[in-house]
Amino acid sequence: MAGARGDVGVVISLLAFTAWALVPYAVLFALGRHVRNPWLVLGAGLFATAFELGIRLSVFVFPRGSTAAIALVFSPLVALCVAMPVGAAAGWLTGQLAARGSRVGVAVALGLGVCVLGLMTLGLARPDLFPTTMYARQRALARIGEPGVRIGSDAFQSVAVDARDGWYLTGDFDGQPGDELAVVSRSEVQLFDGRSLQPRASRTLAGEAARWNWFSELARSGGDLVRVDTGGGFQETQVLSLDGTQRFRYHPDDTLPPNALRAADLDGNGDAEFYSCTQQSLTRLDGSGHEIWRQPHRSCEIIALQSATTAGPAWVVTRVYGQPLVLWSPQGSRIADVPERDTTYRQVLGIVEWHGTRLIAYGGERLTLRTPDGATVFEWTVPDMSVVGAWTVTFADREQPLLVVQATADRDTRRARLQIVDEARTVRYDEVTERLPRILTVHHDDGTGTLLSATPALHAIQQR
Repeated sequence: MAGARGDVGVVISLLAFTAWALVPYAVLFALGRHVRNPWLVLGAGLFATAFELGIRLSVFVFPRGSTAAIALVFSPLVALCVAMPVGAAAGWLTGQLAARGSRVGVAVALGLGVCVLGLMTLGLARPDLFPTTMYARQRALARIGEPGVRIGSDAFQSVAVDARDGWYLTGDFDGQPGDELAVVSRSEVQLFDGRSLQPRASRTLAGEAARWNWFSELARSGGDLVRVDTGGGFQETQVLSLDGTQRFRYHPDDTLPPNALRAADLDGNGDAEFYSCTQQSLTRLDGSGHEIWRQPHRSCEIIALQSATTAGPAWVVTRVYGQPLVLWSPQGSRIADVPERDTTYRQVLGIVEWHGTRLIAYGGERLTLRTPDGATVFEWTVPDMSVVGAWTVTFADREQPLLVVQATADRDTRRARLQIVDEARTVRYDEVTERLPRILTVHHDDGTGTLLSATPALHAIQQR
Protein backbone atom coordinates (compact mmCIF):
# COMPACT_ATOMS: atom_id res chain seq x y z
CA MET A 1 0.00 0.00 0.00
CA ALA A 2 2.82 2.39 0.90
CA GLY A 3 4.50 1.62 -2.42
CA ALA A 4 1.30 2.40 -4.34
CA ARG A 5 0.93 5.73 -2.54
CA GLY A 6 4.52 6.51 -3.41
CA ASP A 7 3.90 5.77 -7.11
CA VAL A 8 0.84 8.02 -7.09
CA GLY A 9 2.89 10.77 -5.50
CA VAL A 10 5.54 10.47 -8.22
CA VAL A 11 2.91 10.65 -10.97
CA ILE A 12 1.30 13.73 -9.38
CA SER A 13 4.71 15.41 -9.06
CA LEU A 14 5.51 14.71 -12.72
CA LEU A 15 2.15 16.08 -13.85
CA ALA A 16 2.62 19.21 -11.72
CA PHE A 17 6.13 19.77 -13.08
CA THR A 18 4.92 19.27 -16.67
CA ALA A 19 2.09 21.75 -16.12
CA TRP A 20 4.59 24.28 -14.72
CA ALA A 21 6.89 23.82 -17.75
CA LEU A 22 3.95 24.50 -20.11
CA VAL A 23 2.91 27.77 -18.46
CA PRO A 24 4.90 30.01 -20.88
CA TYR A 25 3.34 28.28 -23.86
CA ALA A 26 -0.15 28.60 -22.40
CA VAL A 27 0.48 32.33 -22.09
CA LEU A 28 1.81 32.37 -25.66
CA PHE A 29 -1.35 30.59 -26.88
CA ALA A 30 -3.50 33.18 -25.11
CA LEU A 31 -1.48 35.98 -26.74
CA GLY A 32 -2.08 34.42 -30.12
CA ARG A 33 -5.82 34.42 -29.50
CA HIS A 34 -6.12 38.00 -28.26
CA VAL A 35 -3.24 39.97 -29.83
CA ARG A 36 -3.68 40.96 -33.45
CA ASN A 37 0.00 41.73 -34.09
CA PRO A 38 1.52 38.44 -35.36
CA TRP A 39 5.05 39.85 -35.20
CA LEU A 40 4.75 40.37 -31.46
CA VAL A 41 3.53 36.80 -30.87
CA LEU A 42 6.15 35.38 -33.26
CA GLY A 43 8.98 37.20 -31.46
CA ALA A 44 7.81 36.08 -28.03
CA GLY A 45 7.48 32.48 -29.22
CA LEU A 46 10.88 32.36 -30.92
CA PHE A 47 12.73 33.84 -27.93
CA ALA A 48 10.97 31.49 -25.49
CA THR A 49 11.75 28.48 -27.70
CA ALA A 50 15.42 29.44 -28.10
CA PHE A 51 15.72 29.95 -24.35
CA GLU A 52 14.09 26.62 -23.51
CA LEU A 53 16.20 24.81 -26.13
CA GLY A 54 19.40 26.21 -24.65
CA ILE A 55 18.37 25.22 -21.13
CA ARG A 56 17.47 21.67 -22.14
CA LEU A 57 20.70 21.22 -24.08
CA SER A 58 22.65 22.41 -21.04
CA VAL A 59 20.88 19.87 -18.82
CA PHE A 60 20.52 16.79 -21.02
CA VAL A 61 23.29 17.06 -23.63
CA PHE A 62 26.05 19.32 -22.24
CA PRO A 63 25.70 19.26 -18.43
CA ARG A 64 28.49 21.10 -16.62
CA GLY A 65 27.70 19.91 -13.12
CA SER A 66 25.57 17.62 -11.01
CA THR A 67 23.15 20.46 -10.23
CA ALA A 68 22.48 21.43 -13.86
CA ALA A 69 18.93 20.07 -13.71
CA ILE A 70 17.94 22.74 -11.17
CA ALA A 71 17.68 25.13 -14.12
CA LEU A 72 14.56 23.26 -15.27
CA VAL A 73 12.73 24.44 -12.15
CA PHE A 74 13.28 28.11 -12.85
CA SER A 75 13.38 28.15 -16.66
CA PRO A 76 9.59 28.56 -17.16
CA LEU A 77 9.60 31.66 -14.94
CA VAL A 78 12.59 33.19 -16.74
CA ALA A 79 11.08 32.36 -20.13
CA LEU A 80 7.81 34.01 -19.12
CA CYS A 81 9.25 37.11 -17.43
CA VAL A 82 12.39 37.77 -19.52
CA ALA A 83 12.66 35.87 -22.80
CA MET A 84 9.07 36.39 -23.95
CA PRO A 85 8.90 40.16 -23.21
CA VAL A 86 12.22 40.76 -24.95
CA GLY A 87 11.13 38.66 -27.89
CA ALA A 88 7.77 40.41 -28.04
CA ALA A 89 9.50 43.81 -28.11
CA ALA A 90 11.83 42.65 -30.91
CA GLY A 91 8.86 41.27 -32.83
CA TRP A 92 6.88 44.49 -32.41
CA LEU A 93 9.82 46.54 -33.72
CA THR A 94 10.17 44.27 -36.76
CA GLY A 95 6.43 44.57 -37.39
CA GLN A 96 6.71 48.36 -37.34
CA LEU A 97 9.46 48.21 -39.97
CA ALA A 98 7.34 45.88 -42.09
CA ALA A 99 4.31 48.18 -41.80
CA ARG A 100 6.39 51.07 -43.15
CA GLY A 101 7.46 48.97 -46.13
CA SER A 102 11.14 48.98 -45.15
CA ARG A 103 12.34 45.75 -46.68
CA VAL A 104 15.96 46.50 -45.82
CA GLY A 105 15.00 47.24 -42.21
CA VAL A 106 13.01 44.02 -41.97
CA ALA A 107 15.88 42.00 -43.47
CA VAL A 108 18.36 43.53 -41.02
CA ALA A 109 16.01 42.94 -38.08
CA LEU A 110 15.45 39.31 -39.09
CA GLY A 111 19.19 38.77 -39.55
CA LEU A 112 19.96 40.26 -36.15
CA GLY A 113 17.17 38.20 -34.64
CA VAL A 114 18.60 34.95 -36.01
CA CYS A 115 22.05 35.88 -34.63
CA VAL A 116 20.64 36.80 -31.22
CA LEU A 117 18.59 33.59 -31.00
CA GLY A 118 21.59 31.49 -32.02
CA LEU A 119 23.89 33.20 -29.51
CA MET A 120 21.28 32.84 -26.77
CA THR A 121 20.96 29.12 -27.37
CA LEU A 122 24.75 28.70 -27.59
CA GLY A 123 25.38 30.76 -24.46
CA LEU A 124 22.98 28.66 -22.43
CA ALA A 125 23.92 25.26 -23.87
CA ARG A 126 27.68 25.74 -24.29
CA PRO A 127 28.86 28.90 -22.53
CA ASP A 128 32.45 27.75 -23.06
CA LEU A 129 31.98 28.21 -26.84
CA PHE A 130 30.48 31.69 -26.63
CA PRO A 131 32.61 34.01 -28.83
CA THR A 132 33.58 36.48 -26.09
CA THR A 133 34.42 33.61 -23.74
CA MET A 134 36.61 31.94 -26.35
CA TYR A 135 38.39 35.23 -27.06
CA ALA A 136 39.07 35.82 -23.35
CA ARG A 137 40.28 32.23 -22.98
CA GLN A 138 42.73 32.58 -25.86
CA ARG A 139 44.06 35.80 -24.38
CA ALA A 140 44.52 34.08 -21.01
CA LEU A 141 46.26 31.10 -22.63
CA ALA A 142 48.63 33.45 -24.45
CA ARG A 143 49.55 35.12 -21.15
CA ILE A 144 49.89 31.87 -19.19
CA GLY A 145 51.77 29.95 -21.87
CA GLU A 146 52.35 26.26 -22.43
CA PRO A 147 52.84 23.78 -19.56
CA GLY A 148 56.34 23.63 -18.13
CA VAL A 149 58.62 24.90 -15.37
CA ARG A 150 59.05 28.67 -15.61
CA ILE A 151 61.28 29.31 -12.60
CA GLY A 152 63.33 27.07 -10.34
CA SER A 153 64.42 24.16 -12.53
CA ASP A 154 67.98 24.78 -11.35
CA ALA A 155 67.00 24.72 -7.66
CA PHE A 156 64.20 22.09 -7.64
CA GLN A 157 63.66 18.78 -9.34
CA SER A 158 60.63 16.54 -9.83
CA VAL A 159 61.38 12.95 -8.81
CA ALA A 160 58.97 10.15 -9.72
CA VAL A 161 57.76 8.07 -6.77
CA ASP A 162 57.70 4.35 -7.53
CA ALA A 163 54.10 3.81 -6.45
CA ARG A 164 51.16 2.25 -8.23
CA ASP A 165 48.12 4.25 -9.20
CA GLY A 166 45.59 4.61 -6.41
CA TRP A 167 44.36 6.93 -3.71
CA TYR A 168 47.31 8.91 -2.28
CA LEU A 169 47.13 9.86 1.41
CA THR A 170 49.59 11.25 3.94
CA GLY A 171 49.54 11.18 7.72
CA ASP A 172 50.83 9.44 10.82
CA PHE A 173 49.91 5.85 10.02
CA ASP A 174 52.48 3.96 12.14
CA GLY A 175 52.16 5.72 15.51
CA GLN A 176 55.74 7.02 15.33
CA PRO A 177 56.77 10.69 14.93
CA GLY A 178 56.54 11.90 11.35
CA ASP A 179 54.16 11.20 8.50
CA GLU A 180 54.01 8.38 6.00
CA LEU A 181 52.67 8.12 2.47
CA ALA A 182 49.87 5.61 1.89
CA VAL A 183 48.79 4.38 -1.53
CA VAL A 184 45.39 2.68 -1.44
CA SER A 185 44.33 0.31 -4.20
CA ARG A 186 41.29 -1.93 -4.38
CA SER A 187 43.08 -4.74 -2.57
CA GLU A 188 45.67 -3.24 -0.22
CA VAL A 189 47.17 -0.25 1.53
CA GLN A 190 50.86 0.21 0.79
CA LEU A 191 52.85 2.38 3.21
CA PHE A 192 55.93 4.34 2.15
CA ASP A 193 58.60 5.89 4.34
CA GLY A 194 57.99 9.63 4.57
CA ARG A 195 61.62 10.57 3.87
CA SER A 196 62.92 8.03 1.38
CA LEU A 197 59.50 7.42 -0.21
CA GLN A 198 60.39 3.74 -0.43
CA PRO A 199 57.85 0.95 0.27
CA ARG A 200 57.90 -0.16 3.89
CA ALA A 201 54.79 -2.25 4.61
CA SER A 202 51.42 -3.22 3.20
CA ARG A 203 48.01 -4.18 4.54
CA THR A 204 45.26 -6.15 2.83
CA LEU A 205 41.82 -4.62 2.32
CA ALA A 206 38.73 -6.82 2.42
CA GLY A 207 34.96 -6.54 2.37
CA GLU A 208 33.47 -3.07 2.43
CA ALA A 209 36.88 -1.55 3.24
CA ALA A 210 38.13 -2.57 -0.22
CA ARG A 211 35.49 -0.37 -1.89
CA TRP A 212 37.47 2.82 -1.38
CA ASN A 213 36.01 6.10 -2.56
CA TRP A 214 36.66 9.83 -2.67
CA PHE A 215 35.15 10.35 0.78
CA SER A 216 37.31 7.65 2.44
CA GLU A 217 40.35 8.49 4.57
CA LEU A 218 42.94 6.46 6.46
CA ALA A 219 43.55 6.94 10.17
CA ARG A 220 45.12 5.19 13.14
CA SER A 221 42.64 4.24 15.86
CA GLY A 222 42.82 1.62 18.60
CA GLY A 223 46.42 0.85 17.68
CA ASP A 224 45.55 -0.11 14.11
CA LEU A 225 44.72 1.42 10.75
CA VAL A 226 41.05 2.09 9.96
CA ARG A 227 39.06 3.46 7.06
CA VAL A 228 37.04 6.57 7.88
CA ASP A 229 34.12 7.46 5.63
CA THR A 230 34.03 11.20 6.11
CA GLY A 231 30.60 11.93 4.58
CA GLY A 232 29.66 14.83 2.36
CA GLY A 233 26.29 15.10 0.65
CA PHE A 234 24.46 11.92 1.56
CA GLN A 235 27.58 9.73 1.86
CA GLU A 236 28.05 7.40 4.80
CA THR A 237 29.82 8.43 8.02
CA GLN A 238 31.39 5.36 9.60
CA VAL A 239 34.65 3.75 10.67
CA LEU A 240 35.72 0.34 9.34
CA SER A 241 38.58 -2.00 10.14
CA LEU A 242 40.65 -2.90 7.08
CA ASP A 243 39.02 -6.34 7.00
CA GLY A 244 35.67 -4.63 6.40
CA THR A 245 34.29 -4.96 9.95
CA GLN A 246 32.30 -1.92 10.98
CA ARG A 247 33.69 -0.39 14.16
CA PHE A 248 30.92 2.18 14.41
CA ARG A 249 28.47 4.18 12.32
CA TYR A 250 27.57 7.68 13.41
CA HIS A 251 24.15 8.78 12.26
CA PRO A 252 22.28 10.45 15.16
CA ASP A 253 19.59 11.93 12.90
CA ASP A 254 17.31 9.43 11.18
CA THR A 255 16.48 11.81 8.35
CA LEU A 256 19.74 13.63 7.51
CA PRO A 257 23.32 12.31 7.68
CA PRO A 258 26.11 14.27 9.40
CA ASN A 259 27.93 16.84 7.29
CA ALA A 260 31.29 15.31 8.18
CA LEU A 261 33.16 12.76 10.26
CA ARG A 262 36.86 13.56 10.54
CA ALA A 263 39.69 11.80 12.39
CA ALA A 264 42.64 13.51 14.11
CA ASP A 265 44.87 13.02 17.13
CA LEU A 266 44.47 16.48 18.63
CA ASP A 267 44.88 15.40 22.25
CA GLY A 268 48.31 13.93 21.44
CA ASN A 269 47.79 10.45 22.91
CA GLY A 270 48.87 8.67 19.72
CA ASP A 271 45.36 7.57 18.83
CA ALA A 272 42.82 9.38 16.66
CA GLU A 273 39.57 10.75 18.00
CA PHE A 274 36.69 11.73 15.73
CA TYR A 275 34.91 15.04 15.16
CA SER A 276 31.52 15.32 13.48
CA CYS A 277 29.25 18.10 12.29
CA THR A 278 25.53 17.34 12.25
CA GLN A 279 22.55 19.52 11.44
CA GLN A 280 22.41 20.55 15.09
CA SER A 281 25.84 20.29 16.69
CA LEU A 282 29.59 19.78 16.67
CA THR A 283 30.51 16.52 18.38
CA ARG A 284 33.64 14.69 19.48
CA LEU A 285 33.60 10.88 19.51
CA ASP A 286 36.04 8.32 20.88
CA GLY A 287 37.39 5.34 18.97
CA SER A 288 34.22 3.37 19.68
CA GLY A 289 31.88 6.06 18.41
CA HIS A 290 30.69 7.22 21.84
CA GLU A 291 30.14 10.94 22.25
CA ILE A 292 32.69 12.71 24.47
CA TRP A 293 31.08 16.12 24.14
CA ARG A 294 28.53 17.95 22.03
CA GLN A 295 28.23 21.67 21.36
CA PRO A 296 25.25 23.39 19.65
CA HIS A 297 26.41 24.47 16.19
CA ARG A 298 23.79 24.26 13.44
CA SER A 299 24.76 23.01 9.96
CA CYS A 300 28.47 23.63 10.41
CA GLU A 301 31.35 22.27 8.36
CA ILE A 302 34.81 21.30 9.60
CA ILE A 303 37.40 23.51 7.91
CA ALA A 304 40.54 22.14 9.58
CA LEU A 305 41.80 19.98 12.44
CA GLN A 306 45.06 21.56 13.58
CA SER A 307 47.42 19.75 15.96
CA ALA A 308 49.24 21.59 18.74
CA THR A 309 52.61 23.05 17.70
CA THR A 310 55.01 25.72 18.91
CA ALA A 311 52.77 28.20 17.06
CA GLY A 312 49.71 27.44 19.18
CA PRO A 313 47.38 24.88 20.77
CA ALA A 314 45.25 22.34 18.93
CA TRP A 315 42.23 23.69 17.05
CA VAL A 316 39.01 22.41 15.60
CA VAL A 317 38.09 25.01 12.98
CA THR A 318 34.44 25.13 11.88
CA ARG A 319 32.17 27.36 9.90
CA VAL A 320 28.52 27.90 9.18
CA TYR A 321 27.90 29.20 5.66
CA GLY A 322 27.93 32.99 5.58
CA GLN A 323 29.24 33.31 9.15
CA PRO A 324 32.74 33.77 10.64
CA LEU A 325 35.01 30.86 11.45
CA VAL A 326 34.88 29.41 14.96
CA LEU A 327 37.90 27.99 16.79
CA TRP A 328 37.31 25.17 19.29
CA SER A 329 39.60 23.25 21.61
CA PRO A 330 39.71 19.43 21.47
CA GLN A 331 37.95 19.54 24.86
CA GLY A 332 34.94 21.32 23.35
CA SER A 333 35.47 24.87 24.60
CA ARG A 334 34.88 27.75 22.19
CA ILE A 335 38.17 29.59 21.82
CA ALA A 336 37.26 32.44 19.48
CA ASP A 337 35.16 33.65 16.58
CA VAL A 338 37.37 34.87 13.73
CA PRO A 339 36.33 38.35 12.57
CA GLU A 340 35.79 38.93 8.86
CA ARG A 341 35.72 42.60 8.00
CA ASP A 342 34.66 42.09 4.39
CA THR A 343 33.07 39.52 2.11
CA THR A 344 36.03 39.12 -0.26
CA TYR A 345 37.78 36.18 1.35
CA ARG A 346 35.05 33.59 1.41
CA GLN A 347 36.98 30.53 0.24
CA VAL A 348 38.79 29.17 3.31
CA LEU A 349 41.70 26.96 2.28
CA GLY A 350 42.83 25.90 5.75
CA ILE A 351 45.46 26.67 8.38
CA VAL A 352 49.13 27.32 7.62
CA GLU A 353 52.01 27.98 9.99
CA TRP A 354 54.58 30.37 8.64
CA HIS A 355 57.54 31.80 10.51
CA GLY A 356 56.15 30.76 13.88
CA THR A 357 52.70 32.26 13.31
CA ARG A 358 49.48 30.35 12.77
CA LEU A 359 47.50 31.86 9.91
CA ILE A 360 44.17 31.27 8.19
CA ALA A 361 44.48 30.95 4.41
CA TYR A 362 41.74 32.42 2.21
CA GLY A 363 41.67 31.77 -1.54
CA GLY A 364 39.83 32.98 -4.60
CA GLU A 365 41.03 35.93 -6.67
CA ARG A 366 44.04 36.18 -4.37
CA LEU A 367 45.64 34.28 -1.52
CA THR A 368 45.29 36.08 1.80
CA LEU A 369 46.90 34.93 5.05
CA ARG A 370 45.29 36.34 8.18
CA THR A 371 45.83 35.98 11.89
CA PRO A 372 42.90 34.76 14.03
CA ASP A 373 42.21 38.35 15.09
CA GLY A 374 41.62 39.32 11.43
CA ALA A 375 44.91 41.07 10.63
CA THR A 376 46.22 40.50 7.10
CA VAL A 377 49.83 39.27 7.08
CA PHE A 378 50.42 38.32 3.45
CA GLU A 379 48.67 38.54 0.08
CA TRP A 380 49.56 36.89 -3.21
CA THR A 381 47.96 36.97 -6.66
CA VAL A 382 48.38 34.50 -9.51
CA PRO A 383 47.44 36.25 -12.78
CA ASP A 384 44.50 34.78 -14.73
CA MET A 385 43.88 32.18 -12.03
CA SER A 386 42.08 31.58 -8.76
CA VAL A 387 44.02 30.37 -5.73
CA VAL A 388 42.72 26.98 -4.55
CA GLY A 389 45.42 25.71 -2.18
CA ALA A 390 48.11 26.91 0.24
CA TRP A 391 50.64 25.01 2.37
CA THR A 392 53.99 25.67 4.01
CA VAL A 393 56.98 23.36 3.68
CA THR A 394 60.48 23.51 5.19
CA PHE A 395 62.58 21.60 2.69
CA ALA A 396 65.80 21.39 4.70
CA ASP A 397 66.89 21.74 8.31
CA ARG A 398 67.62 25.31 9.47
CA GLU A 399 66.00 26.78 6.40
CA GLN A 400 63.02 29.11 6.47
CA PRO A 401 59.64 27.63 5.56
CA LEU A 402 58.37 28.37 2.06
CA LEU A 403 54.81 29.02 0.99
CA VAL A 404 53.34 26.64 -1.59
CA VAL A 405 50.52 28.18 -3.65
CA GLN A 406 48.26 26.27 -6.02
CA ALA A 407 46.03 28.08 -8.52
CA THR A 408 43.84 27.17 -11.47
CA ALA A 409 42.23 28.91 -14.41
CA ASP A 410 38.65 28.09 -15.35
CA ARG A 411 38.21 24.48 -16.39
CA ASP A 412 37.91 25.24 -20.10
CA THR A 413 41.28 27.04 -20.15
CA ARG A 414 42.94 23.86 -18.84
CA ARG A 415 45.82 25.46 -17.04
CA ALA A 416 46.96 25.26 -13.41
CA ARG A 417 49.95 26.65 -11.57
CA LEU A 418 52.16 25.62 -8.66
CA GLN A 419 54.35 28.28 -7.10
CA ILE A 420 56.77 28.20 -4.18
CA VAL A 421 57.24 31.64 -2.63
CA ASP A 422 59.41 32.96 0.18
CA GLU A 423 58.62 35.67 2.74
CA ALA A 424 60.31 38.31 0.57
CA ARG A 425 57.79 37.52 -2.22
CA THR A 426 60.45 35.91 -4.38
CA VAL A 427 59.15 33.07 -6.54
CA ARG A 428 61.48 30.12 -5.97
CA TYR A 429 59.55 27.69 -8.17
CA ASP A 430 56.87 28.22 -10.79
CA GLU A 431 55.32 25.42 -12.83
CA VAL A 432 52.38 25.55 -15.25
CA THR A 433 50.48 22.30 -15.79
CA GLU A 434 47.63 21.32 -18.10
CA ARG A 435 45.54 19.82 -15.31
CA LEU A 436 45.21 20.64 -11.62
CA PRO A 437 47.47 18.27 -9.65
CA ARG A 438 46.66 16.98 -6.21
CA ILE A 439 49.15 18.36 -3.70
CA LEU A 440 50.16 16.50 -0.52
CA THR A 441 52.66 17.35 2.18
CA VAL A 442 54.60 14.92 4.34
CA HIS A 443 55.73 16.30 7.71
CA HIS A 444 58.90 14.82 9.21
CA ASP A 445 59.75 14.52 12.90
CA ASP A 446 62.44 17.23 12.69
CA GLY A 447 60.10 19.89 11.29
CA THR A 448 61.10 19.52 7.66
CA GLY A 449 58.78 18.18 5.00
CA THR A 450 58.32 16.74 1.53
CA LEU A 451 56.07 18.13 -1.20
CA LEU A 452 54.20 15.62 -3.39
CA SER A 453 52.28 16.27 -6.60
CA ALA A 454 49.95 13.79 -8.31
CA THR A 455 49.20 14.61 -11.98
CA PRO A 456 48.01 11.74 -11.89
CA ALA A 457 51.40 10.00 -11.50
CA LEU A 458 53.03 10.80 -8.15
CA HIS A 459 56.14 12.99 -8.01
CA ALA A 460 58.14 14.57 -5.21
CA ILE A 461 59.27 18.15 -5.76
CA GLN A 462 62.64 18.30 -4.04
CA GLN A 463 65.51 20.75 -3.72
CA ARG A 464 68.55 19.81 -5.76
